[in-house]
Amino acid sequence: MEEFLKLKTLIIDNHVDEMVSIANFLAEFDFKVDIAGSGKEALLMMQEEEYGCLVIDIQSSEINGFELTGIIKTNELTKGIPIIYSADEEKIEDKDFIFSCLQSGGVDFIAKPFDNILLMLKIRNHLEFSYNIKKLMYENYQNVKLNLLLENHINISNELSSIMSDEKHRTEELLNKLLPSDIAEELMNKGTSDARHFNDVTVIFTDFIGFSFFSQLFTPQELVSELNTCFIAFDRIMEKYGIEKIKTVGDAYLAASGLPFPDPNHAIKAVNAAIEIAEYMEKRKDQKAGKAFSIRIGLHSGDVIAGIIGAKKLAYDIWGDTVNIAARMEQNSEAGKINISETTYSIVKDNFECIYRGEIEAKNKGALKMYFIA
Repeated sequence: MEEFLKLKTLIIDNHVDEMVSIANFLAEFDFKVDIAGSGKEALLMMQEEEYGCLVIDIQSSEINGFELTGIIKTNELTKGIPIIYSADEEKIEDKDFIFSCLQSGGVDFIAKPFDNILLMLKIRNHLEFSYNIKKLMYENYQNVKLNLLLENHINISNELSSIMSDEKHRTEELLNKLLPSDIAEELMNKGTSDARHFNDVTVIFTDFIGFSFFSQLFTPQELVSELNTCFIAFDRIMEKYGIEKIKTVGDAYLAASGLPFPDPNHAIKAVNAAIEIAEYMEKRKDQKAGKAFSIRIGLHSGDVIAGIIGAKKLAYDIWGDTVNIAARMEQNSEAGKINISETTYSIVKDNFECIYRGEIEAKNKGALKMYFIA
């Protein structure tokens, strides 16, 4: 069992019977899960148990999700636990609702009814991060003890200075892995980082087709390994073009070109990166004798808000209608195809051959003009 799976997850939801079924599914993959039928019950359980992740139904009875989070965040022992909010899909699509969740202290979202595989991957990500943060805090505690030793034993000062320098370097490395370099530097210098508005960004969304089907063909270990292999390849492509990876959510991959540093070629670089991703996945099929994911890719250009969410669990994320439309481009794409919006097309049309698809109905967006990169 991986070390971070020793941390427990608490699911707070009125529908206890449904949650029992989900808990049993997660238990098959070594996740330790408790269930609370109300916010009051959850607070009592958190007095007795230490949890690495919380999944809170925003419409929990007695105490709603936001009220419960407020109580959790005022307690020194629980304020650092990452919170995944669950709600109906309509609420997850609502920008005002998302901002309310972020302001209240949530770090992630999932629509109900749950996709069990997606929920498992989200919980896995946050448990792993909780474990790493606890490990880092323990190492920092060791540094404090070493500082006290330094006061009493001057003769070992050189050795202790070296250890402290190594720990500082490791902390900086961790922040640079989690956040864009300028955001990490701002965080280390100021202790905080302000959200920023970017006018000209191209958002890239990818998603694997038939992920649930493939999850039945692979063992859990094979499934996570294949996802990891693909996402590492995507990361290298993004690094090549200077594009910022934002996050992965289950089998979806989100990146943005043109931030945190503005780039007049943001759309062209995004299309080139998307082409390389599509080509990589085709080669992957040949390598795996067909037992590999098919991918849909969508791009849209516009403005976004970007910033850090969370206190203990830091994450760099983006918000805005540009992100939503990029997701619609991906959802209306086809296997191995790159589907771009009219806005992105207007920027790259002189650089790439494009095929007009007509106006296609997109969920909650009406009919949108779409183009395939030829």
